[in-house]
Amino acid sequence: MAERDVQVLLSTYNGVRHLPEQLASLSRQTIARRVKLLVRDDGSTDETIELLRAWDPGPLEVDIRTGANVGAVASFGKLMAMADQNAKVFMLCDQDDIWL
Repeated sequence: MAERDVQVLLSTYNGVRHLPEQLASLSRQTIARRVKLLVRDDGSTDETIELLRAWDPGPLEVDIRTGANVGAVASFGKLMAMADQNAKVFMLCDQDDIWL
């Protein structure tokens, strides 16, 4: 796949418990030469933002955004509106997913 053909859209909310394993699984992905990860935090009140900013994403290109709590469906809608229009494939990712 060409560069930036794949963009992963991840919505987070108070995800400190789940994110370490999820982020590790994203770092191991080999689906494309370059994967862009767009994260939107949905108003977390725990250390989710700090964890995301401290994470070493390896080869992933990461863009972290924050916003007010609007709920999962609306948060993913906002992610889709912010997504890279040059991407050919978009993958939605929940904070408690573990990708093989």
